[in-house]
Amino acid sequence: MSGIEMSLEGDGLKALQRKIKQMPNSRTLTRELNKGLREGAKHLPAAAQQAARESLPRRGGLNERVAGHPVKLVVSSSQSSAGIKVRFKGVSSRKEQAGLLRHPVFADASRPKSEWVWKPQQVKPEWFTAAMRAKAPDVRPALLKAMERVARKIADA
Repeated sequence: MSGIEMSLEGDGLKALQRKIKQMPNSRTLTRELNKGLREGAKHLPAAAQQAARESLPRRGGLNERVAGHPVKLVVSSSQSSAGIKVRFKGVSSRKEQAGLLRHPVFADASRPKSEWVWKPQQVKPEWFTAAMRAKAPDVRPALLKAMERVARKIADA
């Protein structure tokens, strides 16, 4: 099952990546940029898990079950897809937007998951997407700072 994904990207970041690729020390600059982007967005996985705890139904522990799924912060630095992605495994992006989740009914942990009975449940639509959009203004200054630091190095070269 694919996970939910929220991206932070922009034309300025893509333009910076194109400039970096033209530099002789492109690997070093890319690493520095990625480190800065990762550092600026390091709190987003915890925010995603908190959104699950606050937005999803507590009854039966659905919120905690979903919050326990792995959340990954991915920094991509290719020219075509430069940006930061937050991936929440175990929840379908399309279903999250529609406000649907599925959960096991009377799940017996000793039985294999293939034998569990799953039931869809209506939840708040875009609970993850809305939470990540709300955090974007908090992340943006750190991202811009990392981009400016690398841009200065390119200009000085």
